[in-house]
Formats: sequence, structure tokens, C-alpha cells
Amino acid sequence: MNFNPPLGAITLISQGQHLIRTEYGRLEDKRQKITQWLEKYDLSADLEMSEQPFKQVIKQLDDYFQQKRTTFTIPYRFYGTSFQQKVWEALATKVPYGSTCSYQDIARYTARLKQYGLWEEQITKIRFRLLYLAIGSLERMEN
Repeated sequence: MNFNPPLGAITLISQGQHLIRTEYGRLEDKRQKITQWLEKYDLSADLEMSEQPFKQVIKQLDDYFQQKRTTFTIPYRFYGTSFQQKVWEALATKVPYGSTCSYQDIARYTARLKQYGLWEEQITKIRFRLLYLAIGSLERMEN
């Protein structure tokens, strides 16, 4: 499903009622990349255009862009390594709207301080970039 918020076209991908990925750009341009990702996780690669699974997502994002919403209740499911899932879950649950935190803070939220140098890499792989940007942000720690 293509969605066109103020920052440009976004493709939303669902599994049932759960949002599982967002991609900047149109489905026509991202189909191969999305198909490869779906196959990697043994998910159906039959892509079809439909607004039905995304009515709630689109409504909440529209409200956000109109400055009417600061929290989201979008059903989502993360796919990735267990480490990636912990990073993304920490972002989704520990970084309040409008706030910033460091990679070390995210590592602390999941008691993985020794690995906080790996957080940046995992965050750049996040499949919900739009929602991450809408909900909160990270500031890079400079040594």
C-alpha cells in the first residue's frame, strides 16, 4: 500500500492486521527489495495493493502530521534477529514522543551495555523508520 504523507511516498507492508515494514518510496520501485526481505523471513511474497489493512495506520499517521497525535496504537510485528528485535522494541517502548536518547541509553534499557556500539547499526536497519522518527529520536553520542 502506498501512502503519501508530507515527507514523500511510503510503502506500508502488513501481515494480516500487523504492520511489518515501511519503505520510503512507491511499491513499484521497491517491489524487488521487499520481496527479497519477505522471502528471507519465509513470509508470503504475494504483494497486492490494498488500503484495508492500513486504515488505522493511515489515520494515525495523518493525525500525527496534522499535529493531532503524539502516541500510536498501531499493531506491528518485528522481524529480524533477536538482537535487532530487542533494539527495535526498546525504541518502540522506551523513547517517549519528542525526546532524545543516546545509543548507550537504549543499550541500558535492554541491559546490554557492552554491546551499545552495535545499536547504531541495528537502528539504521529499523523497518519502521517513519514511526521511529514520529515517536522519538536518538542523538549520537560523541566520544
